[in-house]
Amino acid sequence: RRHIPSSPTLILDGPGLRDNFYLNVVDWAATNIVAVGLEGVCYLYHPRTGLVQPVAQAAGGDEGGYVTSVGFRRDGVRLAVGSSGGKVELVDAQETTAHISSLGGGGEGRASSLSWGGPHELAAGFAGGAVAIFDVRRRGGAACTLPAHRGEVCGLRFAPDGVAQLASGSNDHTVRVCDVRSPRAARLELTAHSAAVKALDFCPWRRHCLATGGGTTDGSIRIWDTGAAAERELQSVATGSQVSGVRWSVARRELVTSHGFSSMNSTSNSVRLWRPNLLPVAQLTGHRGRVLHLAVSPDGGTALSAGSDETLRFWKI
Repeated sequence: RRHIPSSPTLILDGPGLRDNFYLNVVDWAATNIVAVGLEGVCYLYHPRTGLVQPVAQAAGGDEGGYVTSVGFRRDGVRLAVGSSGGKVELVDAQETTAHISSLGGGGEGRASSLSWGGPHELAAGFAGGAVAIFDVRRRGGAACTLPAHRGEVCGLRFAPDGVAQLASGSNDHTVRVCDVRSPRAARLELTAHSAAVKALDFCPWRRHCLATGGGTTDGSIRIWDTGAAAERELQSVATGSQVSGVRWSVARRELVTSHGFSSMNSTSNSVRLWRPNLLPVAQLTGHRGRVLHLAVSPDGGTALSAGSDETLRFWKI
């Protein structure tokens, strides 16, 4: 029988990790490098060596500027860093002293979420509700802007190669799925959640399969068919707690989720594993505050959670 350790294999301090549900300041690259934003600085952590390097400074904004989002390109070579001032910086994740360019703000307020499509296609979601898609080869503003949400865009995810879709989750409780070839209108608007939707991820082995998770007053995980002509839910489960992250793991074809506030103490501040049909597999606890961010290693064998207790915890899954 499979054994999943109940304790993390590693705990790192993360001083300055903001207790803010709407930010996205942790990502794990295909090259096995972790990016984390701590107050005004983005750092890279190398799991193989333990090396920690500062790589980018937040640009402008209130309180002197702080990191609000990070996102690696799919090959792990480029890193985008969003800031409270609404700017997005591009850096070389392999040559950490190499600053590539700055992208002008594509919307009002902080750049809360980021997602890469192709090698030159970067989407950014903003506090004012806008989603901008940049061609990073161009200087200046966004190549195009999608129809705005009615609240902060706190989740953003391109579909895997071969599916030209971008999903955006917002504090307006909706998820929009746009066809990036004709992004002037949302292809689908998913309205079943009753709280902010930050957690979303497309399944890497099943086309048009999107997992989403709702905030405190919702607490549900839902799986959707984004290839359907109208809103079509495939599975759902009530978790009893705020869902702050969802990621598919290719190692065992499971769904990994992270959780914060809860009306049921037994489900709060945890990382949970699910089968694709949303039957529970395991629950991992240890954070002394809500889990705000979630990432999964390139091989799918390790989950990384970052919490309001200012720790990063690595779990063997």
